[in-house]
Amino acid sequence: MARIAYQVIFFALFLVFLINPNLAGAASPPVLPDTLPSLGTVKIAPNKHYKSQGLHTFIFGQHWRNVWTTPIEVPILDIRKFAGGLEPERKGGGFQTQSLRLKGKNGIVYKFRSVDKDPLKMMPEALQKSIVADVLQDQISSYHPLSTVLVKPFTRALGVLYSEATLCVLPNDPEILGEFNAQFGGMLGTIEIHPDEAENHSDSFAGADKVLGTHKLYEKLISDNDERVDGEAYLKARLLDLFLGDWDRHYDQWRWAGYKNGKKRIWQPIPRDRDQAFARFDGVFPWVETQVVPQMNNFSESYPGIWFLTWSGRRVDRKCLTAIDKKTWKRVAKEVQAVLTDSLIHEAIQTLPTSLQNEEAAWLEKALKSRRDHLLEAADEMYRIYAAYVDIDGSDKDDYLEIVRLENGSVAVRIYKMDKKEWEKKGKPWYSRVFDPDYTEEIRVYLHGDDDKTVISGDATESIVVRVIGGEGNDQFYDQSYVYCCGFFRSSLTYFYDSDPNTYFKSGANTEINREILSTPPDLVEKYERTPRDYGYELWYSVDNLWATYNSDFGLMLGHGARLERYKFRQSPYAYQMSIKGGYAFGSEKYELSYNADIRSFISGTSLRVEAQTTGLAMLNFYGYGNKSKINEARDEDELYETESQKTTVSTKLIIPASPYTVAFVGCDYKHLNIHFEPTLNPDDHEQTYLNLNRPKGVYENQNISLYAGFSIDTRAKNVLSSSNEEHLSFEWRAPSSPATKTAACSGYFLSLEGRYFPNALKNDIDFSKLKLDLGTYIPLPLKLSRLALRFGGEKIWGPYPFYEAAYLGGQNTLRGFRLQRYAGDAEIHAGCELRLYLSKFKFLVPISFGPLAFSETGRVFLEGERHADAWHTSVGGGLWFSFVDPSYTISISLGRTVSEASGLNTTAAYLTTGFTF
Repeated sequence: MARIAYQVIFFALFLVFLINPNLAGAASPPVLPDTLPSLGTVKIAPNKHYKSQGLHTFIFGQHWRNVWTTPIEVPILDIRKFAGGLEPERKGGGFQTQSLRLKGKNGIVYKFRSVDKDPLKMMPEALQKSIVADVLQDQISSYHPLSTVLVKPFTRALGVLYSEATLCVLPNDPEILGEFNAQFGGMLGTIEIHPDEAENHSDSFAGADKVLGTHKLYEKLISDNDERVDGEAYLKARLLDLFLGDWDRHYDQWRWAGYKNGKKRIWQPIPRDRDQAFARFDGVFPWVETQVVPQMNNFSESYPGIWFLTWSGRRVDRKCLTAIDKKTWKRVAKEVQAVLTDSLIHEAIQTLPTSLQNEEAAWLEKALKSRRDHLLEAADEMYRIYAAYVDIDGSDKDDYLEIVRLENGSVAVRIYKMDKKEWEKKGKPWYSRVFDPDYTEEIRVYLHGDDDKTVISGDATESIVVRVIGGEGNDQFYDQSYVYCCGFFRSSLTYFYDSDPNTYFKSGANTEINREILSTPPDLVEKYERTPRDYGYELWYSVDNLWATYNSDFGLMLGHGARLERYKFRQSPYAYQMSIKGGYAFGSEKYELSYNADIRSFISGTSLRVEAQTTGLAMLNFYGYGNKSKINEARDEDELYETESQKTTVSTKLIIPASPYTVAFVGCDYKHLNIHFEPTLNPDDHEQTYLNLNRPKGVYENQNISLYAGFSIDTRAKNVLSSSNEEHLSFEWRAPSSPATKTAACSGYFLSLEGRYFPNALKNDIDFSKLKLDLGTYIPLPLKLSRLALRFGGEKIWGPYPFYEAAYLGGQNTLRGFRLQRYAGDAEIHAGCELRLYLSKFKFLVPISFGPLAFSETGRVFLEGERHADAWHTSVGGGLWFSFVDPSYTISISLGRTVSEASGLNTTAAYLTTGFTF
């Protein structure tokens, strides 16, 4: 339940929140006049409603509230004189910023952007009138309202191409602004030249002959090897991002200006939207938020982890920084640091209005100087991140790829234009870099279209893994290299990928060839932004890994865990995932620890699961065998029938997907049950438990191994009524949804069948086997979100078995209301139905749908030799369910009552769970 609450609220809150002067043909950044034609000035606070103190500030953060609530003197823009007169064209489409495009009589397009933000349109409609919306709006105070103005002196000094913004207020002018006057008239914002996308335009931004968005730039770079990004200019811009603490630099935060230089066109970066520069996430709530979404970095005097500070921009970085080696990187970092002088930082602070020249301004100046002093260390960490796994793009022209493995372990990569007649390189390389094994683990080169040739040569004692991925066309691959370190069990260091039947391969001693055919992404966003991660690892251990549950058998249980995922090339969604978690049940005073691994790289297209667990909650009770087992009224039930045991299991399972919703599996388990009982048998001792008095088979034979196989079909995930369910429709097979999400389904079904064999081994002195079935379906009802859930299950055992392997009934998973493991036998069957009705919706922090539920469950066990035991054990109950925002985030509370307890002592049990019981 705790995990669901964190995911709902923090996901919503998360939503809130260079040019090279020596380049021939490059233009200077466009500069607005420092003094705009105005209709006078006005004193206005960016947003006085962000003022707070005391507990609110402690919980939600001080942020930049003092800046937001301090009145500043701002010019009122004379839109009739500026740029010869402005005419509004249309509203912008930003997620939070309100913007208006205006065209001047000089032919230039300008953009007015609001200083304050409106996060409502980023939120689901169900949240827009909730307290979450109020909190989200309040958290806008984490932005510095004048960040775009503060950035201006730094971009000018570094020569970074940037659309400079000037602070102003739009006038109330219905005649000029027309339909936009109601929204924008009197609004505080900034005016800037809009770097619009344009293939060819005489009035293009900064004199560029073309201006493109990021994805169109990628397509342009691939289409022609004469199209290049100025990597050093981009690196300058990114180092400035680190310095400013601007963590939100995704692909749409950039435009690209192209300048012809002979046959080549060089592309300069144009960073946009500096709203997240200097963002502060202090306070309890924002701190927790940054634990869940770690790329939301708090601006301070020191740098946070560079991995997360650069995370939002990682995809653009990995495209545009591949040609820069360590020496060049360090030189550019020193150049940037040298420009960021004390006087420049002071000049930037002085651009703030007089009323803001206070202690916070002094702190900001001090923080910027400290970050400048440590910029080289931050730059070095950034280099290590992007040097580890490098993706290099060829082009759709004929390319000649030359890779040389050097004796010291380094690898030289050069890409030339190719003479198609001779299939040889020509001219100088248009890409060249030497990779150091101290920094680089893998190099991937994508050759794309047309006919290409790859030649890998050189001998070395150790080297870097190289992957070359061919594209359309008749390609040739030659591996003439040799790496001595691999020994007798030689591993591959060169990988060639090409599915074209006309491709020619010549392998070497360390070569592996892959002809797998991959599907083509449907659009540019899928192609460049939603590709599975294929490098590095990720570790989650924050508050998002908390979990909680409750039932009458073991009381409240709280736990925490951590999860590690390792990513590798073409291993989706990961190469392996490992998790460890632990919890403590306060009612039974017992603990549980578990380790789980999901290995996808063992056999392609399968999942190898390795699990280990030790728990005191697996075998809580033993009441004896059969349907007629009685409860002794003279003894305390908890003391008499409780078992003191600790079960330890180690399991391996191979899962083989047959379709998006069907899998087969085979596996092997080891189990050890450590049972605590008195060494002597004394029936008159009232401290003796039922288990100790009867000592069934298994008290001493407490170890076994088992082999099992089965299959399961589960169509529930795709039928959850959730706005974010699209991920379940693709066959990525990533354990597509949690059990809590699946049980919230409104239609669909699940079926699981498993057979298990226990051989005569370890302390199991005779073999036995069992078969287990679980089946359920969901029938939608006419009333919104209402459904009838049905389930049926059973288990059958053949051969003598230890008591802890019996077929049990009772507890949350079979018969609610009955104590856990109330009945035991050679076999069992159980069935249940649960009516889940939608009643209404209300708002408390978030929109909450809720309704009643009612259930009836029945079942019985079978025991060889038991006579006149045809009684069925039935329970009934009801409760409430609550869905937060949508049914994917559901909790249910229920009470179950037995109506046919064999002993006549009917019991009641309570349950609180994420999702539903089934």
